[in-house]
Amino acid sequence: YHFLMKRGRERGFTLIEALIVLAIGFVIATVVFVSVSVSSGRQALKSAVSLTLATFAHARSMSLASHGDSEYGVYLATSTLTIFKGMIYSSSDPNNQLVYLSDRASITSTSLIGGGQSVVFDRLTGATSQSGTLRITISSDPQASSTITIYETGIVESSS
Repeated sequence: YHFLMKRGRERGFTLIEALIVLAIGFVIATVVFVSVSVSSGRQALKSAVSLTLATFAHARSMSLASHGDSEYGVYLATSTLTIFKGMIYSSSDPNNQLVYLSDRASITSTSLIGGGQSVVFDRLTGATSQSGTLRITISSDPQASSTITIYETGIVESSS
């Protein structure tokens, strides 16, 4: 009984105990937040790369099919890709198909043969004379990037 009475008077936490619990909670929360942030950044990169590859594939297939008796190309901007009809990109063409990358992803570098920001696919072969590379990067994690290569044959692939 004396032990129970003594124990009853010592209820609660000391300030040191509370601070230790808060510090442990803060460390756990930080680790979880960083893990989720990195994971979501990698997922945003995967999505942006998949969308970019699909956009190039769509423009190439429209060229090969001679849709509208024309070739098609892709114009590259920092946060968008635009599928356009014809040999030359015109921003005012109402038929342009604008594709938006995630607000976390951006095209940070483009290196195409002949310079420029456009890749046009040949109607009969699907080939292009604007081969080269582009890099997609995640804004929250500059180390998270992927390089997309456009070959002369018109095939487009990524390498992380």
